[in-house]
Amino acid sequence: MNKKLEQLKKWYAYRITRERILLLLLGWAIIYAFFHLIFFRPLQKKADTLRADIKTAHEQIDKWDEQLNALTKISTTPLYKQWLSQNQLIQNMQGRYQTLIQPFSQNKWQETIQTVLQTQAKIIILEIKSASTSIYTPANTTEPKTSIFEQKLQISFAGSFFDVVDYLEKLEHQLPDVHWIHLNYEVIKYPQAKVEVEFSIFYE
Repeated sequence: MNKKLEQLKKWYAYRITRERILLLLLGWAIIYAFFHLIFFRPLQKKADTLRADIKTAHEQIDKWDEQLNALTKISTTPLYKQWLSQNQLIQNMQGRYQTLIQPFSQNKWQETIQTVLQTQAKIIILEIKSASTSIYTPANTTEPKTSIFEQKLQISFAGSFFDVVDYLEKLEHQLPDVHWIHLNYEVIKYPQAKVEVEFSIFYE
């Protein structure tokens, strides 16, 4: 090994200056190529990958900024406000629907009827009677409608003529499927009268 190095030194010493410079440049080129392939090239690839990732991230941020600006502008438009109002209405309707489809016990049904019958400031409720719920059987038929039930009620109350009319109209709107059976109107002391009403409520 030492002999080869000595021979190489002698061979290099006998070269002219121009050849020595070319040999040095060739050696540096070989060293640079070696380091470039082993170290610099992988680092360059990583740097290129990082630059591409950074560019993609910047583009994504720009898109998000555009979307945020668009959302900010949309929130001030009349169309968006109309959508909010309609969406709130839909949510309220869904909430009412969920309430309606919940199982409704007989006790709750009776309590609801009692509340509806008593909600009138100018009417004095004297008496409320309710018969037991039964399956509705139409007239001139023998077989009942198994999916329809009938709740008969009798109510006595006092009030003026116009208050009585207003009260009956509200009952007709608030109670589902009211069927009026009998009404007795008796003036006690004008303008006050005593009213006895019998009616049925049908429901499934």
